[in-house]
Amino acid sequence: MMQFILIVLLMPIGFIAFLCVCQIPAMLVSRFERRSVWPYEDRSKVAGQVGAAHSDNPYAPPPVASIKNIPIGAYAAEQLTQAVRLGFQPLASTSDQSKKLVQVRYDFLISPDRKIVAIVSFGTVAGIPVQTVFMVSQLNNDLVFSTLGAHAACNHDLGQKRTEMLVSGADFQTMREYHLKRCEVLGANVKPFKENEELETLYRSRVRYFSDYESRGLIHYIDKDCKEWRYTWKGAFLFVLYATVRQLRRIVYPDRWLAEPMLTRVNS
Repeated sequence: MMQFILIVLLMPIGFIAFLCVCQIPAMLVSRFERRSVWPYEDRSKVAGQVGAAHSDNPYAPPPVASIKNIPIGAYAAEQLTQAVRLGFQPLASTSDQSKKLVQVRYDFLISPDRKIVAIVSFGTVAGIPVQTVFMVSQLNNDLVFSTLGAHAACNHDLGQKRTEMLVSGADFQTMREYHLKRCEVLGANVKPFKENEELETLYRSRVRYFSDYESRGLIHYIDKDCKEWRYTWKGAFLFVLYATVRQLRRIVYPDRWLAEPMLTRVNS
């Protein structure tokens, strides 16, 4: 009987130990992976093409013609069609082609009331197809919150500066409905994006986000312009831990059940 009780008591410890061992490769990858503060390719790389003005802006997107090898597939075409049907207007088409294994295109759109920037992303990472819809809004205190449709697109924010809600597999219209409910909770605290400053606003939010990470010893910049970074050992450990715990929690308790408490925390 005592052996049975001992086994029952040790099972949770064994499970936790198993998870920790399995996450060692993920922590090593997270520690040494080179990442960008602003992963969207800028216009300075395609100077001379139509629409390549203002190449000095780090957040300026390239013209659509510069995005090669990333054709619009059935998924993206359907999401963009839904977006236009709902009154969203195109802002820019950008891409992340910083690494040979990363070939992802991002189409940015703005909602009719200018309170939602939607991003339809699609392409491949290491040959694996990736596709999702991502919606972002900003608060009066300049913090942002987002709703997205794929776990792989989550930021797993360690600083709680941005609040995400995962709605797995949702199409554009469904994502918009969930995001609008979140906006309704905050009401007047959600402010519209200024015209022609949508991407700049998102860029500034990412700069603040990673500056906070650096000040807490979670990342270190690897170039003098502070455009690229890596996790420290502390940051890599916390990132993998947070991502694992959050993914397990989402299986039992989906994000959509947490929408109002999460927003209340951000707004406090």
